[in-house]
Amino acid sequence: RRFSTANGDEMPIYASKETLAHLARTFAYAFNSEIKIPGYVQPLVYAIDGPFCLGDNEIIPIPVEHGRIHTLGFLVRQGEYSKFGYISDCKVISDQGLHDLAGVETLVLGTPLKMSRFSHLSLTEGLALVSLLKPRQAYFTHLGHDFLHAETEKSLPENCFLAYDGLRLELS
Repeated sequence: RRFSTANGDEMPIYASKETLAHLARTFAYAFNSEIKIPGYVQPLVYAIDGPFCLGDNEIIPIPVEHGRIHTLGFLVRQGEYSKFGYISDCKVISDQGLHDLAGVETLVLGTPLKMSRFSHLSLTEGLALVSLLKPRQAYFTHLGHDFLHAETEKSLPENCFLAYDGLRLELS
């Protein structure tokens, strides 16, 4: 409710058709257009079936696998420049996705665990992706409680950082 009150009742939701159907089943009260409750989120639904634009940015969905579930990461392009890649809740990125993300300026990867799991990248696997994709800078997010921030960050390559609550990144 707090988000809705602070930003108006409408919230844009960009997701695959499969994810939107799941959200509509799980949160039927929010997705029922006949129910308008002040202070409750009113989803503005955008089904993603390919690249789309937000302002001057082209948003390219990147299909990824999160265990047995198919989800989306995103690549933000400004003109010909790949500015920002966001991949969370992922274990496998498609070959096309890897191609699209290669050389991105800033890459954010979800690496919640130190140990490898069937549904998430470990920090070691995330570092291997950074080595492959060669972003200018990379941030690791969705970190589990077993990461000691200062200690872990000291062990990272100089272009890699651990994300933290309140972090803001500029897309210039």
